[in-house]
Formats: sequence, C-alpha cells, structure tokens
Amino acid sequence: MLGLAGGSSFTMFPLFWGLNYHVDDSAICLVELQKDGPSVVRRGFKKDTKQALIVDGFWFCVRKELITQHHITFDSNNFKGFHRYDYDISFQIAQLAKIMVVQDILIIHYSSGSRKKEWLQATLDFHNKWKALLPCKIEEGKSGITKLEKSDADLVAFSTFILMMKKLDFNRSEIVQVIRQNQFAANSKIKKINKLKLKLIALMPYLPYSVLLHTSNFLSFLIDLIKGRKF
Repeated sequence: MLGLAGGSSFTMFPLFWGLNYHVDDSAICLVELQKDGPSVVRRGFKKDTKQALIVDGFWFCVRKELITQHHITFDSNNFKGFHRYDYDISFQIAQLAKIMVVQDILIIHYSSGSRKKEWLQATLDFHNKWKALLPCKIEEGKSGITKLEKSDADLVAFSTFILMMKKLDFNRSEIVQVIRQNQFAANSKIKKINKLKLKLIALMPYLPYSVLLHTSNFLSFLIDLIKGRKF
C-alpha cells in the first residue's frame, strides 16, 4: 500500500496520524495552494520512502491481489461518511503487507478537512473496533503490527480526546461512557487524579508546556465531571 502522508505509531486514542506524541513518527508529501501559488510540503523523510502504520485517505493505492485474496474491504457498517475509513483499511493491510509513504508523487490537496463531531465520533468508532491492538507501531523493515505498552503519551492523547469531546458538544453521558470504558478509568478517583497532577508537576522540566497545560486541564475537568459540576 502506498500513500502520501501517514504515521508509524498510534496512541490509545489516535486523533491524527501526525499527532501521536512520538518523535519522527510521520511523513507527508503534497502540494498545498497558498496565496502566492502552489507550495510543496515535504517532511519526515530520511530516505526516499517511510514505512507507516496508516496513510491518509486523500490519496493511496493498494495492490489488487491484496484486495481480492485477503478480502480487504471498506467497512461501511462502522465508518459512514468521509472519516477514518483510511485508518481502518490501513490497519487491515498493515497486518498483511508493508505500507509506505512516498515522496515522488505530487498531488494538490485542495482541502485541509474539517474536525467536527462526526470526525471525532468516527475516531471513537475506530478506537472501539481496533482497541485490542492499541497503542501500537510498525517496526521499520517489518510487516505486521507491534503492540505497545501504555505510557504517558497515551494519557496525553486520551486527555486531548476527552477535551475535544467537550469542545464538540458531546453530552455528559457520552463523555462518561468513554472514560468508563477506557482503562484510564482507574484514574477516575479524585485522589488518584491528584496523584497524577503531582506526577505531571514532576515531569515539567521534560515535557512541552502545551502538553502539560492540556493534560492538567483534562485532569481538572475530570474532577469536575466526577463531582457533578456543570461544564
């Protein structure tokens, strides 16, 4: 499978192939229309190609025999509309063959997409379908998905996801359901959350300020949620 943008690892709640809190994780090659004309965006490549776990759906191609022999399909039952079908078909293929991001094909990408409630719901649907494999990565030069242990990066990704649910007007019961279904629900007792805050303070010299800020905001929001405060 070939694509023009993608990432090689996923946290427990993968919001975006380029936002997974891992270094050297993603690569992209496309043409964007700027005010002064077309501009080539090319980054993340150390060689001509980069192996990936998923590729973005604005363009990809797959060998016909992968589709016919292994019954690779677009899952229209779980993914309706224009979101996360690319993640899903990438995960199907990654277990059978290599996925590569290339930089010798130039395509104009006219739209940066939209991140609305439907987009986040599709991300949740993807998580629910593939959570047994998450978090995970692709090892360079190998096919197949490697399961990872949960880390602080997963807590950051999870906090981002929950705060985006709040921003995109998911209701309280929907948010609580996601928290309870996730293994981070063990942190839902206020004492444990406060311990996480202390841990976060200890990490201050090592984490970017933006990461610290939204993780701290998430923990404060989680306390409000548990106490039944309005948000």
